[in-house]
Amino acid sequence: MSKYKILFSAFILFIICGRISTGQDLNIKWDLKSLGDNDMGNPTTIISLNVSDYIYEIAKETGNVSEISKDDFKDYHIPNTAIIACQSWWAGAGAQYWVVKKIKHST
Repeated sequence: MSKYKILFSAFILFIICGRISTGQDLNIKWDLKSLGDNDMGNPTTIISLNVSDYIYEIAKETGNVSEISKDDFKDYHIPNTAIIACQSWWAGAGAQYWVVKKIKHST
């Protein structure tokens, strides 16, 4: 994972945590947009996270992307703390994306 993806992920987490700390209820869901086939004939999908109507682009994946049902998390080795998950797959390879609720404990 590049340092830019890590920084972007940290930024998204910061925004989400800020909304949680203000007591806002969050509606979290995937926004998956197919771009059709690229110049090599492979399907391309943009994966975005919709957090209470704020859209954050996460990745652009080669392949088809679909949500993973919470009932299937165990089969895909997704942590039980995950709220939602999706997976890209094409030509024998893919990637998974999860949103995990993390609670900050204060002392």
